[in-house]
Amino acid sequence: MSSATSPRETAPEGWRPARLRDVVSFRNGADFAHVEAEEPGYPVYGSGGRFRWASAWLHDGPSVLFGRKGTIDRPIYVTGRFWTVDTMYYTVPNQRLISPKFLYYWATRLPFDYYSTGTALPSMTQSDLGSEPLLLPSIEVQQQIADYLDHETAEIDAFIADLRRLRELESERINAEVDISFRAFSDHLVPLKRLGLARESGVSVNGVAWPATGSEPGVLRTGSVSKGYFDPAENKAVLEPEERERLATPVLADSLIVNRANTPDLVGRGVYVRHAHPNLYLSDLLWRVQVGGGCTEYVGAWMASRAYAESIARIRVGASATMQKISFESFSRIGVPLPNERSRREVAIRVDELRRGRARFEADIDAAIALAKERRAALITAAVTGQIDVTSRQKPVVDSIQTAIEEAR
Repeated sequence: MSSATSPRETAPEGWRPARLRDVVSFRNGADFAHVEAEEPGYPVYGSGGRFRWASAWLHDGPSVLFGRKGTIDRPIYVTGRFWTVDTMYYTVPNQRLISPKFLYYWATRLPFDYYSTGTALPSMTQSDLGSEPLLLPSIEVQQQIADYLDHETAEIDAFIADLRRLRELESERINAEVDISFRAFSDHLVPLKRLGLARESGVSVNGVAWPATGSEPGVLRTGSVSKGYFDPAENKAVLEPEERERLATPVLADSLIVNRANTPDLVGRGVYVRHAHPNLYLSDLLWRVQVGGGCTEYVGAWMASRAYAESIARIRVGASATMQKISFESFSRIGVPLPNERSRREVAIRVDELRRGRARFEADIDAAIALAKERRAALITAAVTGQIDVTSRQKPVVDSIQTAIEEAR
């Protein structure tokens, strides 16, 4: 396989072309079952980072780990003595030629999808990795680049962490306001089944990985209800005629969609759907529920409350800690606060406003995080290919990201 990238036609002054195999040696990881130990010990690394301890080590010194099978697109920088699993490669850098930290930053920009030799289980060979071309400045300049990127990426990562925390705080504030909306009525609870429930279950249908477009039918993912509001884009297009024939439960106007099986924190999630989506259908993990007496929207608003979440926690069951279910019988016995019609309407409007505000805020935060990640990746590429001079005074990248976010509003 030919390389996916190539050095610039004109290398920066003082930079020389090389192949990765010229500056590092590749070694295979190994099974660690016979050396697994309790902490303290030597860290055992997989594609997601350290996850176990070992009583022995494979290598001592700085190294960059590459995935061999499975997750292949997450290089890891490690130092000291370590063990790595048999689905990973570890490198022994020639530190007279390449700085290990420079190598790590350079590796994060590799086109791993190009090298993947498997589909169900992606894999990467030492030969492909070793043939990748790179440009190398002097060791001193490499270290300057690594130090610069350490500082700038830490700033960007801290900025992203602040954005995520801001997202969490806003979510907590909205959750508290939703709870306050129902507090005055919490002394009078009525079982859901007394309101008159009509339920239809979805069916298991095979779809493709991308969402339906135009008039194509789609089957909803559970993610369509897990965000606190209905997201019709969370669906899988159903293309095969025999699969389309099995679609049975469309999304109707003025209805609830409830997730009957999922992880403990997501099972039972329910959302109100105001408008029909005749080309979207429920999967077997979802219920379509309609409530009598004009209470469907109000009950959907109440499903955003922590009181509802606590009720679901009491009825969910399952032998697996990662997959829980609720029965419709248990669901129908959950008590819901039921004020008069006018109060129900006011609460439903207020909760809908809060949900819409949450969706807008989260979209803004997600866009800001995506921009920060793009700038981070671009900065690394520019630095390790000599497109910027890190020794000259540079405006902090976080400042430019914040400016771009403000301008995008």
